[in-house]
Formats: sequence, structure tokens, C-alpha cells
Amino acid sequence: MTGGTSPTVFLVAFVVYIAVMIFIGWYSSRGKSEGTDYLTGGRGLNLLMIFGTIGATMIGTGSSMGAISNGFRSGWGGFAACCLVLAVVFGAAKFDLFGYSRYLPQRSRIAAAGLTRNEYQGLYTSQDPAFIDRVLALHTAAVEEKTQQEQRKTDYQRGTDQTQGFYISYRLTDGRLLQRYYSVVYNEADALASGSLISQFSSLYNSPDCVRIRTGFDTPRTEANVLSCYVYSNASDADLELTGAHAWELYAACLADINAGRLGAEDVSGVGTKDDADYTPLYLMFIVTTNRIKVFPFY
Repeated sequence: MTGGTSPTVFLVAFVVYIAVMIFIGWYSSRGKSEGTDYLTGGRGLNLLMIFGTIGATMIGTGSSMGAISNGFRSGWGGFAACCLVLAVVFGAAKFDLFGYSRYLPQRSRIAAAGLTRNEYQGLYTSQDPAFIDRVLALHTAAVEEKTQQEQRKTDYQRGTDQTQGFYISYRLTDGRLLQRYYSVVYNEADALASGSLISQFSSLYNSPDCVRIRTGFDTPRTEANVLSCYVYSNASDADLELTGAHAWELYAACLADINAGRLGAEDVSGVGTKDDADYTPLYLMFIVTTNRIKVFPFY
């Protein structure tokens, strides 16, 4: 075959290309907990990577040839206009020309607030004014460090830093649910520093107020409200069902430990340790009644 590439060479090149793409996909997927984490790059892509992937998706033969034709017709003026548009877009994102503070709702518009690590827990909010103020203060700190966090995404991509995402949820006075997601890039020194953003998040997330909200213990109850409790141990695969006064005693004990900061805390920074000899994970499901309606808080 003359004047072109032989079918064999083309086929080999195609197979090699597909194999390389599969390898890159497999290698990049390591350490990802789920498909969403893989598809979003752990929510840790820097600005250049995001624009690069979007541009690679949008730019094809038609758009590239069309852009070349337009540039040829318009001359340097068309090229300069394109550069100006790109400069404005990159500058607005890089130097925060629009201001991240626009994501902060006014305190007077907030009826309830919550802090979770998962989006589906966004309905777990509290109307307690003090808790709302703490969530808003954390949100303000996250906004103030947004530019710095964007610049640290490269360290996360290199594997030198870690990242932790969290959702801030607001139930507004008009009934709307407003959620904001933030991915905190940090290292071990940040996790141990009391004033760092990851420490502020961990402190509020593991506070008794926040633990009570996400475990369903924030509603006042009496012994008459607690019908039963199902206890399951992952370690021994044993289960137990308590009713009456025994269920209430366990409920009261759990609530007391949550208020004392001994129950419900999670290591969100990855640097904490637990003594396996003193730590037994249990699954508790309380069946309670509130205004004659059964609800199922999980812990």
C-alpha cells in the first residue's frame, strides 16, 4: 500500500492507544471509594485541569476548523478578542473577581442549618440559633480560604496532601434548601493545628450538637416515646432487641455519652487513631414515637 498508512500499522496503533487509555483509567481509579469520586477526580482538580478537560471535550474538528476559518477572516482582531475572553474567564476564577462571599446567605434568611459529609444527609438541620451561628462561622472561614484552597489543589494531585469534603446546608425562611459543598485540602500539620480549616470542620462536625442532629437524638423524648432498640455487632455478628425500660436506659446512656463527647465522633482528618482493644463498633436502631408517628433514628 503506497501513499498512506497500512491497515496493520493503523490497527496496532489503535490497540496500543486503547490499552494506554485503559491503563490510565485503572491507575487513576486506585484509591477512589466509588464511581462518583472517580468521575469527579475526588473533587480535587485544579482550575487548569478543569478548563483543560472541558476544552478537550468541546473542541473537535468542526469547532477547531471553524475557529481557524474565523481567525483567518477576522485577522488579528478576532484572535485578540478570543484571548481577551479567555483572560477574563481565567482571571475571574483565579483572582476571585466575582467574590466567593456571594455564596454566604444572610443570617436573617436562615431558619435552620446543618453540617454533613454526605449530600443525602442535608435534611439533618437544626433551628438552634447558636448552632446556626457556628455553621455560618465555619462557612465564612471556608469562603475566606477558598482562593488558598484552590491554589493547594496541585499538592493534592501530587499526593502530598489529603482532601476532605463536607456539605453545609441551610433551610431558608422561604422554605428552600440551600447546600454548599467544600473540599478542604490539608496535610498532617493542618490536621493537628487548632485554627486550621480542617480542624474547625472536625470540631464542629464532632460537637455534641452536630452529633445529636445527624443521629436523631436532637428531639426531646421520654421513656414513653422509646419503644424498642435493635443492637447489632459487626465484629461478632450478634444481635439483641431491647424493649421497655431496657431500651430507654440504653437511649439515655447514648444521649449522655453524646453530650459528654464520648459517642458519635468520627475521625475526619485521617490522622487520629483508636485503640482496637477499647473500640467495638455497634449498630443501634431505636424505634420511637413522636405525635403518634413512628420514626427511625439511626446511630
